[in-house]
Amino acid sequence: MGSRRVLRAAEAVREVIGMTILRDLQDPRVSDVTVTYVEVSGDMQLAKVHVSVMGNDAKQQLCLKGLQNAAGFFQKKIADMLVAGENEKLKPRTGIFGGGGFGELFL
Repeated sequence: MGSRRVLRAAEAVREVIGMTILRDLQDPRVSDVTVTYVEVSGDMQLAKVHVSVMGNDAKQQLCLKGLQNAAGFFQKKIADMLVAGENEKLKPRTGIFGGGGFGELFL
């Protein structure tokens, strides 16, 4: 169990990414995606975003590839949301794990 600050940050990241996918992301590969939950490291440098993608394996892989390509865009949206005194930077580590309709996006 993380601290309250880390849990609040994870919830804020989940909201920002979910709304970004819904409203701002214009990639046709990314559709039928649900952000299930987000894990933020204790030092708040890394966020692991868990998503669920509806569709067959080919559609899932295509969608996850689109999400991976949009990782920088998500990082910018999260950075815009941060109102900390010190501008916390997320390490640009991207990768995808997919299987069974679920995937992870590392930000």
